[in-house]
Amino acid sequence: MDSRRGLFLVHATTTTTQTNPYQYQRQLFVWNPATRRRLVLPPEPAFPVDDPGAGRSTDVQYVLVVGEGAGADAFIGRPFQVLKAKLVLSEKYRSHRRLLVQTFSSEHGAWSPRTEIPTPNLHGSNESSPSPLQRRPLVVGDVVHWLCLTDSGSYLLMLNVRAAARVSVTALPASFPRDSKNNQSPYPYPYDGRHYQYLLATATAGGNPVVLVADADRISGWELSKHTKMWKPQPQVVVEKEAIQRFMRGKWCVPRLELFGEKSGALLLRIPGCCLLWLDLHTKKIIRCISLDRLLHAQVYCPYEMDLSSWVPTFNSAVLSFD
Repeated sequence: MDSRRGLFLVHATTTTTQTNPYQYQRQLFVWNPATRRRLVLPPEPAFPVDDPGAGRSTDVQYVLVVGEGAGADAFIGRPFQVLKAKLVLSEKYRSHRRLLVQTFSSEHGAWSPRTEIPTPNLHGSNESSPSPLQRRPLVVGDVVHWLCLTDSGSYLLMLNVRAAARVSVTALPASFPRDSKNNQSPYPYPYDGRHYQYLLATATAGGNPVVLVADADRISGWELSKHTKMWKPQPQVVVEKEAIQRFMRGKWCVPRLELFGEKSGALLLRIPGCCLLWLDLHTKKIIRCISLDRLLHAQVYCPYEMDLSSWVPTFNSAVLSFD
């Protein structure tokens, strides 16, 4: 489901008993590949399914936030938090627009009570469109960033996990490109017939958020100004179509923005049925191409970044291979 700083957040479905193999239970756990240990999370409280006056709610999202040092969670290697969030919108009832948040802390070993954070600056609804919170949130320090596309606006949501009652919302420029599936309203976003892919990144490690947009011509980046805290009116070109097309076989298609390495600045692109490309976002150069001939049926891609020092205790017994 997510990974950060050498840890994986995994969702598994297992049978409850050997006598009834058709009865399943859902399990969340955090796994450290370096130590081969995992910590199973206790059952999570459920968010409300139906909330009167709140319109249709989005899917639940999970974010792994990893702290420094061993702390109280030496078993898994690092202290961590698992953030469970769901955005509820209503165009009719502005007071019902809010972000539902619940957090598991490895330090306390339990889920926190649910927090409801109002988001009045978030306009539009999701009653006639897909989930507005885009997958692959960006974590910079203690702040979780989501790209949010409602049926009438484009926004960046920022949640400080250390101040769980605070959410900041900034609106992207009106010229921000919108895919048809995220553009139910005919105004103010004219749809030009293009298909877009979105992903959050940073231009430098720990820097300000950049919204990456891939279309049929290029990958561009919409950047939040460090000084004014406003979105720049026009995007910067990250890489042109020609630089990507030379790695492709056959017809051109919009590359899928799979993941961004928050420490390394590496961007993983997937060309369906062809290859994976590693793009260095700092130099804007493609640094590696991996054929998908043996990975055509792979469904899940997850970033994995870690300090090599984390592997040192396992060198005496483990055989490692790198691709």
